[in-house]
Amino acid sequence: MRIIPAIDILNSKCVRLSKGDYNTQKIYSHNPLDMAKEFEAHGIQHLHLVDLDGAKSKHIVNYKIIESIATQTSLIIDFGGGIKSSEDVKKAFDFGASQITIGSVAVDNPALFLEWLQVYGPDKIILGADAHKRKIATHGWTQVADMDIVDFIRYFENEGIRSVVCTDIEKDGMMSGPALHLYKELMEKTKIQLIASGGVSAIKDVYDLKAKHTNAIRYYKQPLLLDASYLRYPNHQSITLLDQKEWESEFFEQAQLMDFYDLTRTDQNTFGYSDVEVVKIRRIYDYFMGDVDEFAREHHRKDFYKFFSEHDKRRGTDFCKTYPELADFYHKCKEIR
Repeated sequence: MRIIPAIDILNSKCVRLSKGDYNTQKIYSHNPLDMAKEFEAHGIQHLHLVDLDGAKSKHIVNYKIIESIATQTSLIIDFGGGIKSSEDVKKAFDFGASQITIGSVAVDNPALFLEWLQVYGPDKIILGADAHKRKIATHGWTQVADMDIVDFIRYFENEGIRSVVCTDIEKDGMMSGPALHLYKELMEKTKIQLIASGGVSAIKDVYDLKAKHTNAIRYYKQPLLLDASYLRYPNHQSITLLDQKEWESEFFEQAQLMDFYDLTRTDQNTFGYSDVEVVKIRRIYDYFMGDVDEFAREHHRKDFYKFFSEHDKRRGTDFCKTYPELADFYHKCKEIR
């Protein structure tokens, strides 16, 4: 399986939109290069880079960001957004993109799209097929064509396209899970290599794409890389501050999932975790469930609140908004006197 993170660029920042609405942008990094380097440091090899400024402007805007990532990382970049002319195509490749994703031109000028496909080949050109209620959305998702997504993909498949990036806009940025039924239908009705996009919010979504809808996505055999870091020290940030009864199931389920997808299992021949990582997550679980000095833990929880409340004041951040799953725990620590 190949997991490809995406960086959406707007005003030179990494953002996330909800359902493609530019008014809902949330900035999660001010430096796309740093974000790309972080992905690479965790074992990622491929990156989907989207120029949202370009999509609105109808020409590539953030080509310098392509260049910086291409020259300062080893990531294989698939670039999209704002590619409307042959000059844009050349610029994207010249500045470091290995592949380009094109959607709007395929709708507005299919002859030009097919010309690029013939010149550069299907290994370089990916069809962008983003759908809003099954209709193809273009121009940064600001327009919707009266064209069913299956018919759209079938047409270009017959013309030689091999790879398709598909996003169900209703799922994009909503963190509510991928459009499993749509992807399953596409794989049943076409033979393209489908890159599913949008809605994936947890490792469970990845398992669902594989385990529940085996034919929904085509995979490359490779290991899933995971660095399950955890803190022992400082004491006021140790995972043992969490309530065991409330969090045991979270740790246990993760350990079970990783054990099931152990790369050494003969019945899991598509992807999985190395045995070293499986053992590590078990150790984390055992450490978390060990004996705890309740008096000391209360003291450290009090320090936890002091540290992060002061951190928020100095940085202008909000711990509970950044980590909503820990909001109840944060307030519990706040109440300790």
